[in-house]
Amino acid sequence: PLVQESVRDGMDVICFSGDKMLGGPQGGYLIGKKEIIERVKKNPLARALRCDKMSYAAAEATLKLYLEPEKLTKRHPVLSMITEQPASVKRRTQALRRRLSSEVEGKAELSVIPGETEMGSGSLPGKSIPTFVLQLKPLKSSPDELGKRLRLGRPPVFTRIADETVIFDLRTVFRGEEKILADCILAAL
Repeated sequence: PLVQESVRDGMDVICFSGDKMLGGPQGGYLIGKKEIIERVKKNPLARALRCDKMSYAAAEATLKLYLEPEKLTKRHPVLSMITEQPASVKRRTQALRRRLSSEVEGKAELSVIPGETEMGSGSLPGKSIPTFVLQLKPLKSSPDELGKRLRLGRPPVFTRIADETVIFDLRTVFRGEEKILADCILAAL
């Protein structure tokens, strides 16, 4: 369940991941009833688990974004990616395929297909978002070899391998970085 749902359901304490659920710095967050949080703070382990000032500053900056919900998806990169409409992802993916088509001829086959973006195995297990992906079937190497070359490139590109193809989900690529991705793909082929 989402954090907001757990709060509405009256949970005494909710523990969640700051990087996955908020899109901020990695860390564990506790929210809940004041008396329980106070007891947690008094536990001897609390000192060993405390944050440093930089983590607090990064968490504060992230949380401040949530104070203006109408601007949140424009200013928060993770939420921008999560809320991008599948039709928008499809247009960007088709544009990438067109950009690559002539240059990968004889090296790879390209197609744009429907897919699912996994939200995160630990925080949101089993939750996915409809998307469109670029499916690339390398003709001169294995998908695993191409995936490794992409990961070792500069910048590194992380993909999924499925059905003997390399999968690129543009939902996870910032708008405006498609040319960088295309250059990385061409360099790895």
